[in-house]
Amino acid sequence: MPTIHILILKTYKRCYLIKIYQLSITYNLLKVLSKSFT
Repeated sequence: MPTIHILILKTYKRCYLIKIYQLSITYNLLKVLSKSFT
């Protein structure tokens, strides 16, 4: 039982990290775009 719990936790953590990574990339892209527009 604990092993399954750990596995779920690891998967969740990975998904969470990927989401944050994608958000930061999007944020940086938007910043660059807004700079080029002004």
